[in-house]
Amino acid sequence: MKDMSLINNLIRRSWIRKERGQRLSLHPLVSEVIRKYSPPTIDSFFTCLKNMAVFAHGAWGRAYKENLEVTENICAVLKYFEPFDATLAEYFEPMISVLWQVGRFDDSIKFGHKLFESCLKEFGEASVTTGAIAKSLGGAYFNARRLRESVPWYEQGLKSLELSGVEHSVDLAIAYEKVARCYTWDFNWSPKQAEKYFAEAFTLKNFIKRRLENGEKINNFNTLKVYSLQSASADIGIYLEIGRMYQKLGKYWKGLDWALTYKQLLEENQLKNTSNYAYALYDIGVCYYYTGLEYKKSNDEDDLNYAKNYLLDARDNLLTALDLNMKMRGEIANDTIDAQEYLGDVYVALEKYGDASNAYMSVVSMLENLYGDNYERIEKVKKKMMF
Repeated sequence: MKDMSLINNLIRRSWIRKERGQRLSLHPLVSEVIRKYSPPTIDSFFTCLKNMAVFAHGAWGRAYKENLEVTENICAVLKYFEPFDATLAEYFEPMISVLWQVGRFDDSIKFGHKLFESCLKEFGEASVTTGAIAKSLGGAYFNARRLRESVPWYEQGLKSLELSGVEHSVDLAIAYEKVARCYTWDFNWSPKQAEKYFAEAFTLKNFIKRRLENGEKINNFNTLKVYSLQSASADIGIYLEIGRMYQKLGKYWKGLDWALTYKQLLEENQLKNTSNYAYALYDIGVCYYYTGLEYKKSNDEDDLNYAKNYLLDARDNLLTALDLNMKMRGEIANDTIDAQEYLGDVYVALEKYGDASNAYMSVVSMLENLYGDNYERIEKVKKKMMF
């Protein structure tokens, strides 16, 4: 459209209404008439569907408020096109995933199940598409903090991808990484299994990178963005996951090494203003916190000075992570809440009880907004305020 004259005419006739910001919407009556006499179909709506999918695919790199503004539209489109056409799964999947990124976990999981069932029916279990959607559904459960329920979906994702016979696939490498992650959780704890799958992921990712360096193309379920050498260099979440495994083992210095490497690689790929960078700062802060606690147990003056310095480093990293999370993920996001709670723990260790109380009260408020007043974690946080 060369100019806004047509739109402005429709606005004057009240066929189109202005909403907040730059958003426009059809008058409800106009919308009803259009849907009745010219209902959208996949063919007529395909360009718009693809554009929405491209927008959703880049959602992780944007501030959550930008994603939040289109959430209702995405939900409406997903609902309208149920049951999903499995051949368009690569367009529906990022739209479903963006929902958990703005805290709409139940919607993301609901649509994820429906898309998986469509893919299973269309392609069977031994399918790259079926595997990619199962893995994505595992991610929805994971980000909703429903870890036990995420495990079978991560495992199904890997199983389907392996059964498909696909080789040198980005999705397969990530599936190994996600299954490895499952073995780092308390209820499913198995460092040997985690290391096994992390090794598989590392080997495959390095092989993929070498092929890209040779100018070869790589298999990837989602074709909305070409998986380039730059993409491979920035695909480094495995460093974070391995670092967290060492944290669970109580090896905080080793966990810190992995977190610092992850941070450095993000900086080299110019990814400082991202949620992933907040992850790095958060993990560095957590490692410094637990290291500071260990030194604080000593009666040696030098050790106590080390303890204070590590705790101050923890505070600084967690504060920066929190600020970045507030921008990228918002107040009612688990990553933001986790950073806020650990910040409270650090303030307690530093004996700054007023700051700790404020941090914990913020956590309680965020949890109530995200999960409701009866969420179990709320009482645990309140107990921390009994200094």
